[in-house]
Amino acid sequence: RNQGRMEESDREIWRAIELGVGDREMMVVRMGLDIRQRGEFERARTLFARGRAMFPNSEKIWINSGVFLGERGHYEESRQCLLRAVQLAPNNPNAHANLAAAYISLGETQEARRALTRAAELAPRNTKIRDDLASLGGPLK
Repeated sequence: RNQGRMEESDREIWRAIELGVGDREMMVVRMGLDIRQRGEFERARTLFARGRAMFPNSEKIWINSGVFLGERGHYEESRQCLLRAVQLAPNNPNAHANLAAAYISLGETQEARRALTRAAELAPRNTKIRDDLASLGGPLK
């Protein structure tokens, strides 16, 4: 990577992931975020899709994919990733909060309130979640 040989670097990283080096899921996330930071958005999108296919039960990859896709304006795909993340990690308040952001982007306020209500139940001291929920009209009963 430092020499600018990105394709070669990507091949070697995927090879290391396939061989089982360290935290393989986090390596996928880090590589995706690194590529995104360099402004190679379609490449990052492809990488996250490959990571989801390789690790279909990785909440880390699904959450980070969903956030990335939402940031890029791919709201429906973001929602699908974050729904999967919530399925995999039903007690992760960040998964619910990020799902709420996807719902907001799609104009689905009630679903966003539902997701934020759950996030607030899981993380009652998180002021950002509470404030976001209040801005939508408060928790659903």
